[in-house]
Order: sequence, then structure tokens, then C-alpha cells
Amino acid sequence: MPEDLEARLRALEDREAIRELRATYCFLVDDGRFDELVDDWFTDDARCDFRAADGSIEPMLAQGREEVRALLSQGVASLLRDMSHTVHNHRISIEDGRASGDCYFELTATDVASGEDVVYDIA
Repeated sequence: MPEDLEARLRALEDREAIRELRATYCFLVDDGRFDELVDDWFTDDARCDFRAADGSIEPMLAQGREEVRALLSQGVASLLRDMSHTVHNHRISIEDGRASGDCYFELTATDVASGEDVVYDIA
């Protein structure tokens, strides 16, 4: 295979792996498997930035594995239950062996405090 074709194939595989990572995130959060998610899928320097696209919730930020673990297991779990995520609008950039990207998550859940169903669009 010519090198440029190999590089293009690798970029496609990398993009698909990133999409799979995001889907795995959704399933593990929805199942409350926060330790598995953080231990197996987050790097030591991970950064989470959760905010509603419409500004309806305060941004929730975490830097590093332990902050991410606390954000998910203490913060998110204390606010919401019966979560169901969907992920869409992937933007992925791969340059010089590094990948970055963003996407939207739509989250349906039950608010722990009120017992009401909620829907959040998270950027």
C-alpha cells in the first residue's frame, strides 16, 4: 500500500476509535460504571468540560483522573439518575500524531432532587 494511502487509512481508523471512545463513555456513565470509565479510558491529564449548549446548567469542569472521577461519581451521580446519553456532531482533528475534537451529548435523565425527567444538550 502506498504510504499516503496507509496514512489515510490510519486517520480513518483513528477517527473511528475516537467515535467508539465517545460511545463507550455514554454506556459506562449511563450504567454508573465511573471507576471503570476513568481507570480504563481517561489519561492522567484528562480534562472534562461539561456545559449545557443553552447555558441552562453551570459548567462542570475537572482536570486529571481523580477530579474526573469525583465529578462523575459524586457530582453527576448526586444530581441525576436513569441517565441515557446520545452523542452526535463529532468534530475530530488529527494532526502530527495528535487528535482533538468535540461533540454534543444529549442526556435524558431523572433529576434526583425533583424526580422530574430532564433533557440536557451538552456541548
